[in-house]
Amino acid sequence: MDKKNTRIGILTFHKAINYGSVLQAWALQQTLKTNEYDSEIIDYEPKELKHLYETRLKDAKGFKRKLKRFLSLKGKVFLQREKFQCFRKEDLYLSKERYTYNSDFGSIADKYDVIITGSDQVWNTNIEDCDPVFFLPFPFKGKKIAYACSVNEGRVNERFPEEWLNKWLQQYNFISVREQSGVEKVSSFLDNNMKIYNTLDPTLLLDKEMYNSLIGEKIKQEHYIFLYNMWTKMEGIQVARKISEKLGLPVYTLTNQMDMIRIIKYSSNGVKVDLQHTGPKDFLNYIYYSDFVITDSFHGTAFSIIFNKEFLTLNAHTDNGKYKNDERLKNILSHESLSERFVKIGDIDSFDLRKKIDYKIVNEYRENLKSQSLCLLFDAIEGRNNL
Repeated sequence: MDKKNTRIGILTFHKAINYGSVLQAWALQQTLKTNEYDSEIIDYEPKELKHLYETRLKDAKGFKRKLKRFLSLKGKVFLQREKFQCFRKEDLYLSKERYTYNSDFGSIADKYDVIITGSDQVWNTNIEDCDPVFFLPFPFKGKKIAYACSVNEGRVNERFPEEWLNKWLQQYNFISVREQSGVEKVSSFLDNNMKIYNTLDPTLLLDKEMYNSLIGEKIKQEHYIFLYNMWTKMEGIQVARKISEKLGLPVYTLTNQMDMIRIIKYSSNGVKVDLQHTGPKDFLNYIYYSDFVITDSFHGTAFSIIFNKEFLTLNAHTDNGKYKNDERLKNILSHESLSERFVKIGDIDSFDLRKKIDYKIVNEYRENLKSQSLCLLFDAIEGRNNL
């Protein structure tokens, strides 16, 4: 197959106001470009996008989300949205055609030779913005490839009946998922009739130098701890305070949820919220220049590893008080021989901050996984039979 004449479309979560989502889309496209494949991200807007990210009160679903929209700092929300839009416009190569859930996808069949689904949680059927389109249910004569899709806690449900999923997945030429648990789920679901692979998230396919063009000059001219917690709420803030006291460093954070109550909680507990530098590049900048990272996020963890940072990944509690044991986090830290960095909130006091991560071992291990993942991806694109 002639690389330059291979038309590749990528279908993923690129429109979310979410740092990891847009950066993994960028990383996959850069990976293909570095290896001389031309690609474009199919500019698709899932049905639930407005309910999740639009600022208008009428677009929000449920009382809690409406209250957060009502209490949000509108000017700062608009600023963040502009930064994300600017990133998509300047740093992602998007299709000229824009698609929504009710578009006619027939034109896609003639436009691409390969469509790559993923990465990110595009196959987590439990989340609101999971969409049937991410399973490529339309007729397509080219290759259907799933790369590092995250199933996470996704299950068959009313929106995604078993017969639909089975039919859609069997039409793929190649499937890889991001977590080992996902390999087992999809393999079992397809009665082990198709080989399912475990591959790295696209962000981990690039060396840290590849991100230099996005990072820029240091935002904060001081040593600091970066906190990025999406699920641990007050517990994450309390952990940050403890580590701040031990290391004698201030704590900074960015947030996608710019409601005043959340910001007051941060500020009243000594965490400095940056409401000005809120785009994808700012997120990378804060991690890259930090002295220590505290996170409960998959991509917060991934970029800590990529930039060789000292970090802790917090194991969040569920609503019933049990530990979440997020499969995405367990998988990435297990692969990177960093399982001791996945910390329960109650174990923070006994954690030895003086113990440093041996990144020589970690980087060598990641390099091996990266090589395996790239070989699988390129073999799938080229249609080689040794998968």
